[in-house]
Amino acid sequence: MPTSKGIVLDMPLNVDTVSLPTAYDVSRYGNNGTVTDMTLAADGLSGVFNGSSAFVEIADDPSLDVGAGNFSVGFWMKGADTSSATVLARGKSTDNYWRFLSTGSNIIKWEVRGTFGTDDFNSVGTVFDTSWHRIDFTKDGVTGKFYIDGLLDDTAGALDASYAEAGNLLIGSLDGSGSFWHDGNIAQVGLKSYTRTPGQIYDRYQSTRNLFGV
Repeated sequence: MPTSKGIVLDMPLNVDTVSLPTAYDVSRYGNNGTVTDMTLAADGLSGVFNGSSAFVEIADDPSLDVGAGNFSVGFWMKGADTSSATVLARGKSTDNYWRFLSTGSNIIKWEVRGTFGTDDFNSVGTVFDTSWHRIDFTKDGVTGKFYIDGLLDDTAGALDASYAEAGNLLIGSLDGSGSFWHDGNIAQVGLKSYTRTPGQIYDRYQSTRNLFGV
């Protein structure tokens, strides 16, 4: 069941919620982001990330501290398959972090680095193919699940749950400098402090797919 935090980030990255240099979080927590070099797509439905300098940075806030417990992440994306290109990240490469990134093989990876070392979980289906895809990830205890376009893609049953959380949340980059840039579009980024059900994930995909021509 949802905790008292519930939806802690709901960032559409569309023409109604971006007023440069701010990308607005429409959840009750108001975790707004600062935009660097991101532009809006011609249809106004997503942010465009240039693969070299564009990102959105959301300041560290206790409401975002959900990764050591049960949580759900979801977003729409399309992009080029650049190895280690980061779609969404919390923390920095020089410290503890979690992130979603390309592996260079068209699949998406959930990667965590903490006091225990590094833990990761790859999707089976391909998503970095320059087409729109809805990605959902849930964590329930030590069990992680990837969903692609509303359907279960794969399950990992032994994710480490002991890592510490801190740091800003970035869309389109890991560090906001150096490398690891996403080259493509991102929209409807959401973070929830509970595990969404398969039915909820499927319904969200079905209710939004037409926006992205899927």
